[in-house]
Amino acid sequence: GRAALSPDGPPSGPAALPHPQIRSVMNALVKAEGENYPKVFCRFLETGGVALLDGARDLLQANAAYAEFISKLLWISWEEETQRAFLDENHGKVALGLLAALFASSSRIARVCAGLLVSSLLATELLGEKAGSAASGVHRLVEDMVGTPVNSGEGKSTNGSSSDAEFANFLTTLGQNEERFARILDCVSAPWRGGSFPHKDHPLWASCSFGLWCLQRIAPKASQLSSLRPALPALARSHAPGRVRWLAGELILQLQTQAAAQHRISDADDSGSGQGMIETTVEESIALEAILREQLLNSRHQLQSDVEESHEVLATQKALIAQRQEPPNFSKSVWHQPFEGSLKRLTTVRGTLSTSLDSSEQRREKALTAVRSVLQLDLDGSDNEAERRALSVKLEGMREVEVSFLNKRQQVQEGQESVKGHEEHTEQLRQSMEHTDQAVQTARQAISELEQQINSKYREAQHFRTMASSDVSARRRQLEMDLDLIKGRQTELRERAARLKNGEPLEPGMQPLLGAPAHEEMDRMKAESQKLKARAADLNNEIGKLVDSDPASLERQALAADESVQQLSEERDALRAELPRLEAEHSNERSGWQAALSQLQSARQTLQMLERECSGLKQQLDSGWSSWQPLWSKRLNVWKERMKLLKEAQQGSHQLAQAVGEGWESLRDERQQRQRALEELRELRANLNELEEELLSLDDKVLGDFE
Repeated sequence: GRAALSPDGPPSGPAALPHPQIRSVMNALVKAEGENYPKVFCRFLETGGVALLDGARDLLQANAAYAEFISKLLWISWEEETQRAFLDENHGKVALGLLAALFASSSRIARVCAGLLVSSLLATELLGEKAGSAASGVHRLVEDMVGTPVNSGEGKSTNGSSSDAEFANFLTTLGQNEERFARILDCVSAPWRGGSFPHKDHPLWASCSFGLWCLQRIAPKASQLSSLRPALPALARSHAPGRVRWLAGELILQLQTQAAAQHRISDADDSGSGQGMIETTVEESIALEAILREQLLNSRHQLQSDVEESHEVLATQKALIAQRQEPPNFSKSVWHQPFEGSLKRLTTVRGTLSTSLDSSEQRREKALTAVRSVLQLDLDGSDNEAERRALSVKLEGMREVEVSFLNKRQQVQEGQESVKGHEEHTEQLRQSMEHTDQAVQTARQAISELEQQINSKYREAQHFRTMASSDVSARRRQLEMDLDLIKGRQTELRERAARLKNGEPLEPGMQPLLGAPAHEEMDRMKAESQKLKARAADLNNEIGKLVDSDPASLERQALAADESVQQLSEERDALRAELPRLEAEHSNERSGWQAALSQLQSARQTLQMLERECSGLKQQLDSGWSSWQPLWSKRLNVWKERMKLLKEAQQGSHQLAQAVGEGWESLRDERQQRQRALEELRELRANLNELEEELLSLDDKVLGDFE
């Protein structure tokens, strides 16, 4: 990057700067670094970058492409840290000289970038005592840019400056990057950063003026100016310099034109200003009418004065050119060839004087026509007043509706928040109610399980005591007999299952079962077999206990079961005592939830009613807007046409001033060539005097004597 910015880096000759490869390298560097690029460029400035750029200061003025290249790189990285590095006390004067060189560039793009750079320095108040002179330069640049046409289609000039198409495209790209667009907004809002407007001659107004001109050329959406828009009407009515207030009025005209193009007020209200669109329109329309009227009235006088002054100047130039139309005659001779060359150059220059005068006259007529169009504008006609009154009446009616709408919309927002709060509260109560209900169900389930365990333990104790006091052998024989019966039944079921699978009759004299009846019988036998198997396991278990038990052991087991019954009964009684409290708590929670649910329903009904009322007011506003919008659009188009005529007159006046300047420059060229011819004439006269003396010095006395 450092080699690319060096004046010795590009290939050959200033006309080739910047080389396409270097431009590609720097663009790639900017893209690769991204948000970090300003820091990279800041380090470059801190490590000798300013001195490196200063080495190409003359090139900045001589070559427009190089000036554009450097100015864009500076603007892309122009964060406050970069500004401080650029103005460091070690090279502050050199840095200001670079900015002056960019201001003097023939490229309009470079000059606009220079204006942005200096405006940002003014906004950050880093220029100190140099702020006054810098502000004067920015004010002059604004006036120059206001009178310069952007889309005249003239193409590229011979000095290498950008074409109007390129210039217009560059202006539209100023707002594409959010950070750089934010810098422009900071330039505009710098004067009232402290909460009030400064005095009329404060340097910050220059920063504001140039930022407003840039915004006017960018033509951003209203949403991009949400932070700036509320201040524009007050700025237009303030004691700021005239150009600042006029540019603010033109920006308001752009914003209102955008809003008037929408058919519904909700589509137009994207300013984000915190107030209603109608209220915004009321304030902006009043400021717009007043400030644009003031601009037209002021510009009328100024344009007429400029054209009259140009007329007098052109008359003076015409008289001077008439005196210089006749070329001097001189017979050809070797003695005065240098003088004759000067005379030819003088004659050529004098020949261009009439062409320059004709061009000036044509531009004067064009400017005069444009100025007459501005002078003939009817700003105080009865039709205009009637239109303004009709618009004012409609706007005031919508203003009252909008106040009601905004209040109702606020109530809707509050209602939505209330419903949301009720929903959250109701949900909390529902969860709490379900929690207490779960606690009640758990307690009831625990009581039921404890009662089952108590009954089981009680039966178990009785069983053990019965066994201890009874004849075990008789009981065992009974259990074994029951077990034999089960085994016999299981054998019978297996035989029946085998006959069923083989398709044989289950009983003699019966038909074999097939199909669905066979499957049903098989399922029945399987179920019975499972029950018999479980019963057999129980009998075997009980027989095992009878074998291993004695009366003393059975008594101990009975006592243990009694203790379990006592402990489980205490737990059950404690849960029964706790259950009424849990049931009461659940009942309270349920009552609270039902009350909250009722309040939620009431809040929802209130919100629905407010939403219907708000929707009705919005429809009323949209209806009023749709009937008012064509009238306001027509009024805005009138102002746009007036401002278009004013711009044409200003541009014509600017071009006329350029033509007058070119005329004076041609006369100065003629004077220079005439002075050269006089110098040649003096030299020729000296040569002739020497020749005369040489000829007179010859002695003719002897020749006379002979005669």
